[in-house]
Amino acid sequence: MEELSLNLSILGKTLDVLLSLENRWPERKDELQKTYVNLHTIRQLLIRESPRPYKYTEEDNRIGMEVAMIKQIEHDRLTKIKLKAQLEELGMYL
Repeated sequence: MEELSLNLSILGKTLDVLLSLENRWPERKDELQKTYVNLHTIRQLLIRESPRPYKYTEEDNRIGMEVAMIKQIEHDRLTKIKLKAQLEELGMYL
């Protein structure tokens, strides 16, 4: 369990670094966010594969909220693109 805690801690710190890079490297924001979501998924898989029940921490909740926000922004962006394409098919341009 100690190894799991260490790995989760390292992944958590890596996720924090990715968030801070978004502000300093805005032109790579999309790539950084995709990496963030992928690392979060790996972290969740480690937790699920844990032989003992894992007690979620405040950090886990914060990371989960960040990932949810990133996914919602991406969903909204794709929805906007789809709606724009549908309007253009109808001959309406924005």
